[in-house]
Amino acid sequence: MPARTLLAAALLAPLPAAAQIFQQGPVPARTHTSPDMAAQSGHGIESENLFGLTLGSDVDAAGSRAIAVELNGLIGARTGRYRALGAKTEFAYGATSNLSVSGSILAGWRTRANIPGQANLDTTASDGIGGEIRWRFLDRNTDPVGLTLHLEPSLRLADERSGERGSGWGSENRLILDRTVLPDRLFAAANLIYDIEAFRPRGSPTERASVLGISTAASYQVHPGLFLGADIRYLRAYEGLAADRYRGWATFAGPTLFWHATDSLWISATYAFQIAGREQGVPQTYDLGNFPRQVFKLKIGMEF
Repeated sequence: MPARTLLAAALLAPLPAAAQIFQQGPVPARTHTSPDMAAQSGHGIESENLFGLTLGSDVDAAGSRAIAVELNGLIGARTGRYRALGAKTEFAYGATSNLSVSGSILAGWRTRANIPGQANLDTTASDGIGGEIRWRFLDRNTDPVGLTLHLEPSLRLADERSGERGSGWGSENRLILDRTVLPDRLFAAANLIYDIEAFRPRGSPTERASVLGISTAASYQVHPGLFLGADIRYLRAYEGLAADRYRGWATFAGPTLFWHATDSLWISATYAFQIAGREQGVPQTYDLGNFPRQVFKLKIGMEF
């Protein structure tokens, strides 16, 4: 059986057991502005995973619990072949009405071939552990906008993109704003991005990098529980944790989908392409040294 199949099976294994727990019923967490939405879901519209790669400001309700499996794909290099799939199994808990926390197990599959200066690779391995803290300052249901600080630290045994073994840490950080534009229909969000990582490959010195950026997204409810939208991100890559030395920039854009299938089960998906970019010191279009050509994200969650 291929290694990537074993990886997928291991990550999905907790879901059947969790599904039995979810039969207890959903935890009411949102007020509804229309009878249609009240009938659709005990939760109402939750924005955290509504926009794909851009995050929404909502947090898990106090006392609620959730499990999610997230797949993040990276595709494309300037020459040769490159594919990577990161997998995360996440367990989340609503600590208070404005604070949620989670812990996660990380794994990954990478393959590359015929890329100058890099050995061919096809490997699947455990990547480490991670966590998430979401602290909401403003609630979009009662304030003009939602405002949340999102911190996602991790301890890694493999480089997220190259797959090199070693040790390191990182944190994906977001300041999230979102707003209900049309009640129960149209929603918009923006994220200020500051990602940092330090990683030491085996037998090599520590590498430090950071990414600054901004993303915006909108999502429209085309059918009760089904949302379609679009996401666009502008990112700048740097050496050093404090954006010390500029390395390149890229802009990604693509469609998003969110489906609240039942009171407990939801699915979020997005696929984005690098539509513009430039790597420092490279004359060709696009930045394929610091970013991939395409990215995708699929996240399936259950709440109880």
